Amino acid sequence: MVFILHIKMLLIIALLLSGPVNADNWGQWRGQFLNGFTAEKGFPIRWSKAENVAWVSRMPGPGPATPIIWEDRVFVTAAEENSRKLWAICLDRKTGRELWKHEAGIGFESKNGNNGAVPSPVTDGRYVYFLFGTGDMFAYDMNGNIMWQRNIEKDHGKIQIMFGYGASPLLYKGRLYLSVIHRHTEAEDEPGKPKPMSYLLCIDPETGKDLWKHERNTDAVDESMEAYSTPYPF
Repeated sequence: MVFILHIKMLLIIALLLSGPVNADNWGQWRGQFLNGFTAEKGFPIRWSKAENVAWVSRMPGPGPATPIIWEDRVFVTAAEENSRKLWAICLDRKTGRELWKHEAGIGFESKNGNNGAVPSPVTDGRYVYFLFGTGDMFAYDMNGNIMWQRNIEKDHGKIQIMFGYGASPLLYKGRLYLSVIHRHTEAEDEPGKPKPMSYLLCIDPETGKDLWKHERNTDAVDESMEAYSTPYPF
């Protein structure tokens, strides 16, 4: 198994562990069991630039998201520090070689570490889904062909949150879930566009179209209206 440590600078360092190469996939932020645990064993307890390193791959810029692993592919995000370009990236799991990379919009100035590339990708082995702090969302097949794209701010109103939007999508039982919990009472109203609200959104992963939306009303005030939480099934 190969474990990936995503450094917030310009590098990804892969640590080669004992066990088979095709070990458990890590298809989304909390892993296959949706709780951060794995059945794999034999993880190293220490490493350096030379110890327990399988490969190093240079990134276009920082990417705080969790790398996602599926079979022979690793999916990561990054944001260039000067241009703020956002990138959706696929690497070869065995070598770290870049297999494909797509520009995904323009991020924003770092907000307490959030540069727009915070949400983690998610995959079911057929498609991989990238969501960015700008609200831009993309679905690609495993070879990097675009399946669909959309912007959730355009469809559901501006997001107003102190440190920038950063919740990761959840893929569960054939549906994608997004939580947008923000200070919607202070979000900018745009003529001809939906009035901003906090909500939980369910999306068809095949088409990118909304299946349902549940708005969140609250009597909380100011920053207490905000949350950065990724949905969790219970």
